[in-house]
Amino acid sequence: MPQILIKSRNYEIKRKYDIELFVANYRSQHRSTNLNDSEILSKIYEITNILENFKLEYWVTNGTLLGLTRDGMLIPWDDDFDIDLNSKVLKDNVARLASIFINMGLPVKIKLNGPFMGMNIFYKNLKFSLGGQIYFFNYMYDYNNKYPRNLIYPIKTSKYLGINLKLPFNPENLCGYIYKDWRVEIKSMYESDYIRKEIRNNFLVKYGIRLLILIMHFFTLWQIHRIKLKIFTFLDHEI
Repeated sequence: MPQILIKSRNYEIKRKYDIELFVANYRSQHRSTNLNDSEILSKIYEITNILENFKLEYWVTNGTLLGLTRDGMLIPWDDDFDIDLNSKVLKDNVARLASIFINMGLPVKIKLNGPFMGMNIFYKNLKFSLGGQIYFFNYMYDYNNKYPRNLIYPIKTSKYLGINLKLPFNPENLCGYIYKDWRVEIKSMYESDYIRKEIRNNFLVKYGIRLLILIMHFFTLWQIHRIKLKIFTFLDHEI
């Protein structure tokens, strides 16, 4: 999976091991920080407001959606804020978005898995995760999972924790699709303990995606390089 982490105009990391080491060291300083801490919520508001200014149609998903739907708050021991959006929309905006976050002093990691794009923004113990999805035959697909499109669209806006957030159309049913029993709190490091099998891409889709990623490998490397150059161009213009 081609990826790059950029902290500033003169600080980029390309190797996967070095990226993971940097992120682990960066976040370990704040490992005990609760996502519901006012400082973290303020940063979530700041980041989502930037997405709003770009008029991006995103939706809150997975563990973040679960906490908001079940508890009306973020899961205290979680350290991800999960957002999905159309993969092409993310690709079209990723360089400009990344340059803004980097200028805010937030390290940004961008990864490409064939047609699937992801971007992580880091602030203390918060990993703000943007995942790109592809629409195909009534499902939204990412690298591992599929989500019924009719549970996601049309996107709606709801207020949680004092922040206006874009949520899927039917958050309760989407949580029911993702989790074995979304109303029961389960603390486990193993996804199989709480994720339903139905969410996983089936055999044919899984290997079709892997074949597509293999075919697109060199094109993906070239895309990452182009995105990096665009980010640096934006950073130079914003100095």
